[in-house]
Amino acid sequence: METVANITIDTVITLQNIAHDIHITSTLPKQSLFNPISIASCIIALLALAISLYQSYLNRRNFYLSLTPILTFTKRKTNLEPLFGLSLRNVGLGPAIIDSITYYFNNCEMHNCSECGQKITNEHDFSLTACDTTKGHIIQAKEDYFLLSGSTKDMSPEDVLKISKDIDNIQMVVTYHSIAEPNKKHVVDLQKEFA
Repeated sequence: METVANITIDTVITLQNIAHDIHITSTLPKQSLFNPISIASCIIALLALAISLYQSYLNRRNFYLSLTPILTFTKRKTNLEPLFGLSLRNVGLGPAIIDSITYYFNNCEMHNCSECGQKITNEHDFSLTACDTTKGHIIQAKEDYFLLSGSTKDMSPEDVLKISKDIDNIQMVVTYHSIAEPNKKHVVDLQKEFA
């Protein structure tokens, strides 16, 4: 019986001590949620989140810009260069995927670049090499893709001038997209570019 009584007395004393400790901790001053340290830490956390989101936006934008193609037309028509003609040049950083090219010669629509070259060679005793592009053709970054080309090596300056005028009568509209944004179409118009 003595052990049971000792356990009971010890339990009561322990419970009294716990109650006393609870009373002491409950009488401590409560921390306010609006103290300066709490407010400053919340502001810093929100600023860090905003900076992280903005940095993520900039990284995504940089990714798309690093894959964006920019097609331009190049007309080479001086008698100083051994090769002249018409080319597409990708001056962007990513590859351009051709969706369509529409050719016009003397304001008449042609089916392909070879047909434009044939019209020029029929008028002059001269041979042009034509490269027809198809849907899905890829022009890499910093690549010149010759659509029409010829050599001026054995030609007089007058002949070069005549053929250059015919090359000036070629107009094209090219629709293309990048690998990063396949649904965003870019259009370059030769007539507007050289106007």
